[in-house]
Amino acid sequence: MDIEAFFGVPFSHVGASKKPKPHRECKNCSCVSIYLSASCAWSSILTTDCHSKKAILVNDVSTLRRHIDAHHRAQYHQWALANNVESRLPSDILKRKEADANAKLAQQTLDAHLRTETPKERVYRYSEAIFRRAVIEWLICTDQPLSAVEHPKFKEMIKIAAAATQGVEIPSRKVARAEIMRLFNDQMKGLRDKLTVRPLAHFVDMCTC
Repeated sequence: MDIEAFFGVPFSHVGASKKPKPHRECKNCSCVSIYLSASCAWSSILTTDCHSKKAILVNDVSTLRRHIDAHHRAQYHQWALANNVESRLPSDILKRKEADANAKLAQQTLDAHLRTETPKERVYRYSEAIFRRAVIEWLICTDQPLSAVEHPKFKEMIKIAAAATQGVEIPSRKVARAEIMRLFNDQMKGLRDKLTVRPLAHFVDMCTC
């Protein structure tokens, strides 16, 4: 896109190599300069002082952009701004790379000074009013029946927690689920054991009659 904006269409041109190669003509300068290859130095443009013809350069993207970078940088920046495109000039690319490197270095320096603080555990103070409010909020938020506070298991849970001297670790949802499954399996195993033993005992009683 930028090449077409600053140079004409490619055409065959015979240079010093005596072989035809694709070239382009610069639309913005009026000096004679023929680049025979992409590695040709910029000095040929700088030392040429002719105003009768436009610059003719080898049709190589890197060569053409270096020409723009050396002689038409201001016009290129205006064009890039008007067309909302990022500059592809070598000097601008180098500046962006240096800026990115400096930003990464600054971030690494900042990361080295950052440290993660472990959140402090909240310490609760006890009073009858605070405990009563916590129970009421628990009933409302979990949609419990009012009779839940009178359930023997609820009272047992509160008494066990009150006996703790170093706080209580409330089980997570995953831990609670695993514990429920363990209790269920224990109950099923106990039930199977009872069903297995009773017929055998009854059979022994019948044999001893």
